[in-house]
Amino acid sequence: MLSQMRSMNEPSALAAVRALLRSRLAAAAAIALVALALAAGALPLVDLPGYELGLAVALVSALVLAPSLGIAAARRELAAGARVPSVLRPFLSAAAVTTLLVLIVLATSALRAAVATPCRPLASAPLFVLVALPSALLGCAVAVGAALLARGRRLPAVLLHAAVVVSSLALTVLVAYLGPAASAHDHLLGVWPGPIYDEALAVDARLVLFRAGTLAWTCAALAAAAAVVRRRAGVPARGAAAMLAGAVGAALLARAAGGASPTRAELARALGAVREGPRCVVHLARERSAADAERALRDCEYDAHAVAAALGLSAPPRATVWIYRSAEEKRRLVGAGRTSFTKPWLAEIHVNDEGVPHPILRHELVHALASAVAPGPLHVPARAGVVVNAGLVEGLAVAVDPPSGSWDVHAWTRALRDQGRLPPLASLLGGSGFFNAAPARAYTAAGSFLKLLLDRAGPPAVLAAYRANDVPRALGRPLPELEAEWHRFLDGVAVPPALAAAADARFERGSLFARACAREVAALEGEAARASAAGRAAAAEALLRRASALSGGDPAWLRSAADAWRAAGDLARAEAILREALAAAEVAGGRRALRAGLLTALGDLRWRARDAPG
Repeated sequence: MLSQMRSMNEPSALAAVRALLRSRLAAAAAIALVALALAAGALPLVDLPGYELGLAVALVSALVLAPSLGIAAARRELAAGARVPSVLRPFLSAAAVTTLLVLIVLATSALRAAVATPCRPLASAPLFVLVALPSALLGCAVAVGAALLARGRRLPAVLLHAAVVVSSLALTVLVAYLGPAASAHDHLLGVWPGPIYDEALAVDARLVLFRAGTLAWTCAALAAAAAVVRRRAGVPARGAAAMLAGAVGAALLARAAGGASPTRAELARALGAVREGPRCVVHLARERSAADAERALRDCEYDAHAVAAALGLSAPPRATVWIYRSAEEKRRLVGAGRTSFTKPWLAEIHVNDEGVPHPILRHELVHALASAVAPGPLHVPARAGVVVNAGLVEGLAVAVDPPSGSWDVHAWTRALRDQGRLPPLASLLGGSGFFNAAPARAYTAAGSFLKLLLDRAGPPAVLAAYRANDVPRALGRPLPELEAEWHRFLDGVAVPPALAAAADARFERGSLFARACAREVAALEGEAARASAAGRAAAAEALLRRASALSGGDPAWLRSAADAWRAAGDLARAEAILREALAAAEVAGGRRALRAGLLTALGDLRWRARDAPG
């Protein structure tokens, strides 16, 4: 009997797929998506199939493609006039066509990347698929269910689907706003991994579990729709109800296994220790000694006092600081593995354990404590409350940071200007210009400008600018005039040769948006580091040579390859690679800091070989 039912249903399901494929809607969608994949090639980071293009496809699928195809398939099912309309048949047809269209985008983008870029076109294809396809399938299930619940009426079905999208987005935003994580995961609208400064993105267990949950919610949506349809027809819905219960259970199991952002209670259990003071609450690893934990708390208390004094804050909030054992643990729990981040509206800071005094903590404390003067939901300078002025936010934090070496932020900025790489002030303090510049350049320049304002205008004026997100109004002077004064000040800052050489290396690397194959290069760097740590020097060298080739033959990558061979005990191979890199750097000209570093490394090898004259 079951085989007979299958033989009767399979042709009708295939017929539904064929009918949808032949529709003008599918043809128009295919043309539009191919055009999207080709046009995306002109934009940074979406010029090959990876996270960014996957997110774009997830959004297009959830908002346009899935509702169009799913509602059309459900209306065709209802038009057949069956007493109990099938939920599975229209879903399978819409999902098959949507999957085909997503794969067309993948193939088109990969082909274009293979022809027009040096990148490996499918290096991030698994990430593309995991970000895009589950959202598309869930969107199809929601759309089919909405159309069946609306009895085939197009406008009510569209409104029902839109209500689900808005509800999903609202829940995700609420969890991201109130929760501790830097990342955000939306079953319908895709995945946001957190700050852009974590350049290496990869498939991990958390993403796989989350997407398993998405597929479970897809089954739950279909089961819920089937239960309603069957009850309307007066047919028992016990099977659909059982499937709904099982799907919801599977979704919750995937969540519990790590497929969702953790709560603060879960973070506290994972780290295991906490120390509290009047200005800070510090969560840290349970295995740290009592004396070490007390030093971490005192470090935070000292920096919080210094920040409040520097900014003239009379009643700053109490900061909560989470210190993770490693970047891997931080990425697994809250995202942003190597990148520290702060949620100012919560006065909550997340950093990796980098010892005491912590090199990043004071910077992050500025974000947390300055939130006391900034209005809006994010408690930072922002247009419309949500478009953050990153130049003001990060510039103030850098301005309050103490110098980390022999030169202060003004000296670094003067060296940056001498290179011709200083971003315009209007770009740093407005729009997306801060993120379009390389991080080292943007942070340094904004920090120098804000430090000059603090020193000359005083904390009240700077905090007024921070509060109003308006530097010219708070200072009573137009921005070009303030920029001119800043440049006149920089004219008097000395740049010794050692600083100029160091600045060459510090500011050489461009923005993530300006580098070829940036995600692949970051992934290669991470793989090479793991290979080197495991003693696989040859593998590390191969990976780093690939990174060098993608970076225009940059010999700087070869130094890490030499380090891998030195750690493995093959000093001769390490020296050969260093001499190769030095020769390439000499041919390129400039690169004083790189050449100095390579010569130092060669000197170290000669010393280990007991060749003092060498």
